[in-house]
Amino acid sequence: MKFTIESAALKTAMNRVKPAVDHSSHGLPVTRHVLLSAKDELLTITATNFDVLAECRVAAEVDTPGALCLDADKLAGIASGVSGPISFLASDHQVAISVGRSRYRMKAMGELDFPGWQPDQGGSREITLTGEILAECLALVEPAMSREGVRANLCGTYITWKDEELRFVATDGARMHQTHIPAPLGMDGLAEIGPGVIVPGKACMVLKVLSREADNVLLRFSMNRLTAFGEGWSLATRLVSDGYVSYEQATPSQGNTKLEVDRVRLAAAINRVEGFGQIDAKYSGVALFPNGTVLSVAGQGGELGQAVEEIDAQTTGDLVPVTVRARSLTDILKVLTGDNVTIYWPAGEKPGTLRLEGEGAGIGVIVPWMTRPPEIEP
Repeated sequence: MKFTIESAALKTAMNRVKPAVDHSSHGLPVTRHVLLSAKDELLTITATNFDVLAECRVAAEVDTPGALCLDADKLAGIASGVSGPISFLASDHQVAISVGRSRYRMKAMGELDFPGWQPDQGGSREITLTGEILAECLALVEPAMSREGVRANLCGTYITWKDEELRFVATDGARMHQTHIPAPLGMDGLAEIGPGVIVPGKACMVLKVLSREADNVLLRFSMNRLTAFGEGWSLATRLVSDGYVSYEQATPSQGNTKLEVDRVRLAAAINRVEGFGQIDAKYSGVALFPNGTVLSVAGQGGELGQAVEEIDAQTTGDLVPVTVRARSLTDILKVLTGDNVTIYWPAGEKPGTLRLEGEGAGIGVIVPWMTRPPEIEP
């Protein structure tokens, strides 16, 4: 196997597939490698962690075709640290790499050591989205995906098609982010797959990165797999087989009790006071006290004392004080768009689920950490 490739092209390709490399301490050694396959003046680089398979194709001068596996981190480090054409020459499970006056020698694994994927079974349906829109939708719901791993169906993004909309939903049980876009061409055929699919969280993160650089992304859905195609790259992931939660029932409506406040100022106030509102070893909480044209944001944490900030707001109806996880609130404020955010408050004396909206299609739903008025007073 012998080929030459520009270092800039190799660096770009490695950046695209590296998120799919398995960096866990308990993974197989081969999944910390990438598969290099050179033939027909193309170099194909493939990475997988068994949940996601990412593949990138770049132009190369191929003198002798072949395939082998190299350590992903070391190869990415070489590509990012040099400039100019890089030559690869493989023999006896070793690869000699030369670029300019630099020389490297790496151990290689065989092509057959790399885990393969079985061909997809069953029918499939396709839609095409602009890369920017797809990346924005995935980024908006990503913070609400569960990282605990206890419930597999919550450790990803639910993509569903309904009412002439393509919807993206994620929840960890305590908060929920969702957004939607108008139905793309071909969405009607997705009903044959089912009401929706759950894409694993790792796949969503890789697809978000790849989509940002793509003009258009073709999404191919089947019963058990999602495959995405962009210019020079592709991604495949197995879908989560469990059913999704009833997210529509958990989404509060736009009621008559609400608060409108500057989104950036609210996020900044929360960041400053949350250190005073330690709920436990893992979470910090902030108390929200709406009062006419003022919203008081407060926190207290024992030895740290307490902090209270007031910001201008417009309230409608009687709004009861609530305490929420600071991180849940700042996460949705970061991904919503527009200068102001509207928070729909539950009616009644007891605090309930909050609904947050910006100027776009994004929606955040937060369940208060405490269902009683906070002890601290502004």
